Amino acid sequence: MSYYEEYLDDLIDHGASEVQALEQIGSIPEIVATIASENKEVKVKRANPFSWMLILLGLPLWGPLLLGHLIVFASVIFSALACSLAFGFSGIWFLVISSSIWWHFGGATSCGNLVQSLFFWDWRLSSGNYFW
Repeated sequence: MSYYEEYLDDLIDHGASEVQALEQIGSIPEIVATIASENKEVKVKRANPFSWMLILLGLPLWGPLLLGHLIVFASVIFSALACSLAFGFSGIWFLVISSSIWWHFGGATSCGNLVQSLFFWDWRLSSGNYFW
């Protein structure tokens, strides 16, 4: 209906009178028949057994690819967590236990590792990506 309203307004805006615009659009029964013919039900086609057979036969091709993608994704997440924990533990180790390194090299080494660890954790959590 909004299509016909807009079309009628456009015809009137372009200089046609209301009677001419209505004649050009057509009668009400014609419009109703057009709208009714456009609103046909779409049947949802179910997957037939042939498509399931193709999926199962293709499993040796796409299965390893999907598994490989999942493993790479999980390893990236795991390595990011492992790096963050390693930076944190090394920072705490140098800060608390190794006082001789603290005095010889200053606090930059220990605090640097700790800050890197906290930066990685804060960046992941503040970006909303909890899994990287």
